Amino acid sequence: MTQQRSALWRASVPHIALIIFYMFYLLAGGVLFHWLESKPTEKFVQSFEKQEGKIEADIDVLFRNYSKLNKTKSEEAKLDVLIDKLINKSEHFDRGAWDPDLYESPNAWSVSSAMLFCMITITTIGYGDLVPNTVAGRIAVILYSCIGIPLSFLLIADTGGLLARLASSSTAYVRRRLCGKNDQIFQPLEEDKDETNPKPDEYARQSGGGNPLSESDTARRNPQISLEAEPSYLSNVPEEDKEGTVPILVVVFILTTYICIGALSFSLSEGWSFTEGLYFTFITLTTIGYGDLYPSRHVQNNTMIPILVYILFGLCLVSMSVSLVMWRFMKLVTWMRNKVEYLCCCC
Repeated sequence: MTQQRSALWRASVPHIALIIFYMFYLLAGGVLFHWLESKPTEKFVQSFEKQEGKIEADIDVLFRNYSKLNKTKSEEAKLDVLIDKLINKSEHFDRGAWDPDLYESPNAWSVSSAMLFCMITITTIGYGDLVPNTVAGRIAVILYSCIGIPLSFLLIADTGGLLARLASSSTAYVRRRLCGKNDQIFQPLEEDKDETNPKPDEYARQSGGGNPLSESDTARRNPQISLEAEPSYLSNVPEEDKEGTVPILVVVFILTTYICIGALSFSLSEGWSFTEGLYFTFITLTTIGYGDLYPSRHVQNNTMIPILVYILFGLCLVSMSVSLVMWRFMKLVTWMRNKVEYLCCCC
């Protein structure tokens, strides 16, 4: 058992190291963008507030003088044009439309909010609500994403694969327990103890030779002997083992439950309806990322880390679901191909 745990730990180290490195990469990005964008954003908001006050004063003067104007069609047209210009100026001040409540928050570019921005960027969700306004920040996004995007894909694929193997192993364990079997799911490959398949040294003595057989000869004459020095305890359940096949309904149930939990949490914390929370969660975990909804209250309260963890684990869960469904689909395609080849041979 100690040897099994040791092998399991050695097999887990690369995956754990990848997760730790990814989190440090997000932390480094959060510190970087907090340093680059927090001060310029404060100045940007102050400038916007001054411009907003000027626009309000112009509108007030305009309507106070409106009663003195000759209400001809030309004057009304001029008034409509001026109002349109004022509205357009308030919505497009020096850049595209933006959320004043988000940028006016003192935590808009806090380290945790910047970490969420980094993750949203390198996972290609891209809400577009919080974006860098400085030249240095935009260049940093390009350089940061060149490493971060492949790293995100690697982490999501790796963790999703582990979750898929865990789901397959758990399914096999449950089915074997229900069938009254006590076989272990994770167990190393062992040499066959049957006397009809002797070990290499015994086979050499029985054949009259003084030297043991080579590994290639042993594997060819006695294929049941494993040549793996350290078997992997995180390997996939064999494809021919139907007990490890996860039903598609179970996959859909797990994913739907996770999305609904997130939808309920966001609806309570952000003041959204459950439908809006469900919409936001689905748009996020599928990396569509429209950006029409954004957790602004979490930004104001500086509670972005739970959202970061939820989204990151959710993306890995989606990767797991895709892997499991794809495995079932590939088995179906293989079965259909074999049937077609069999019918072609019969004809």
